[in-house]
Amino acid sequence: MKKVFYIIKNILFLPFLVSLYILFPNIKEMGIIGIIFLSLTIIYIIMELLSFLIQEKELKYKELTNIMSSLIYVYLSLIAYRYYNVSTSLIYEIDSLYFKINYLLLSVGMIAIMINICLVIKNLNKRDYQC
Repeated sequence: MKKVFYIIKNILFLPFLVSLYILFPNIKEMGIIGIIFLSLTIIYIIMELLSFLIQEKELKYKELTNIMSSLIYVYLSLIAYRYYNVSTSLIYEIDSLYFKINYLLLSVGMIAIMINICLVIKNLNKRDYQC
């Protein structure tokens, strides 16, 4: 089951990047919240790529991290879908408060995942140095 969550997370990574591309104009308009979200997203992507390159099974197949990452990817894809629909519609106005709240929620989720990854790496290092 752990490998299934890991595979799902890796499959959903590409739609996550496409969603970021779609939302980039909206993120730039959000001011400080957009800057915080972009910087956390860049750090998160770097950590995900590094954890992908690490061959440690305990880090790769961590269920909580993989489930939370998959949920964040899906959540951001849904936000991008809503932004695309609203931006192409002539009737509705883009509600910036809706996107600000969602970017803050995604930032908190990414911080939680990054802390989890750091704790797993810390535990791996402790295990390696014990006799």
